[in-house]
Amino acid sequence: KLGLPLDGLAARKEEVLDCINEVLGKAGDEPGGSGGGGGDVDKTALAEAVAALEDPDGGMTRAALLSAELTEVHSVEALLQAMLLLSEVCAASEVAAQRLLAAGVSGALQDFIAPDAAKPAAALAVRLLSAMSTHGSCAELLLKSGVVPSLLARLALSGEAVGVQIASVLHNLADSPANQMRLLHFGALLALAHVLLDPEAAASLKEHCLQAVASCAGLADDEISFPEMLGHLAASRVPGTQRDAVAALQLCTERQPGIEPRLRQLQAVRDGLKAAAGSSDAKASEGAAVLLKAMGL
Repeated sequence: KLGLPLDGLAARKEEVLDCINEVLGKAGDEPGGSGGGGGDVDKTALAEAVAALEDPDGGMTRAALLSAELTEVHSVEALLQAMLLLSEVCAASEVAAQRLLAAGVSGALQDFIAPDAAKPAAALAVRLLSAMSTHGSCAELLLKSGVVPSLLARLALSGEAVGVQIASVLHNLADSPANQMRLLHFGALLALAHVLLDPEAAASLKEHCLQAVASCAGLADDEISFPEMLGHLAASRVPGTQRDAVAALQLCTERQPGIEPRLRQLQAVRDGLKAAAGSSDAKASEGAAVLLKAMGL
């Protein structure tokens, strides 16, 4: 929308992250905000933490201690401050983010992201994961850490601010065909589809979820509609992906009665459903056949 070239803001990544963090911090302090808190991190403490984690000799030991401390802090305020500091550390240093992930910090964060976890902790836990996900070398580590299912479970229950962060994390993680496949395997498509088709979801949240779907589908550069993205995924050679894409198209027809004639006009949807009708996955083939019949094809 801004007319910027691809990666046009890459050189100003830290500045952009600072702006995002500032806005999210303010949102957490407003009525109905994410509850993520805000406040400034002491620059000296930040510099010391980055130096300690980047230290070639003691960095991994420090990372292990910091990760363990997240599960041992009893004061809510101390916990929030610790996660706030770590999110700034990971935004500032790729090496620090790598070492925290290697030390298992994502496992410690899962309890704070769970659907029944308090909003302030959830917001900062997602903020920390978001900071790590901006580094390309951390994407695969995050996907293999097991944190994605927790993010997807939280997405359906999150408000606008936290939901946008989660969608942004998913977008960042879909940085390669292999990682896109991992996200689809975790069920990212259906989780995002439920938000996109929720009439009560905020417009900005839906926009970020749509971007995440496009990234997961490998279609981030294509200006196409959500149903067309689903059509492309339904034509996949992976039965599980076909099944989820057909299920998402079925959800479209359930949430938007009478949409079948519009779907029929989309070549990608027609081709995708015809391909899915021959899928080795029974649910995909049966669902595609039902949709094709409803579309008069």
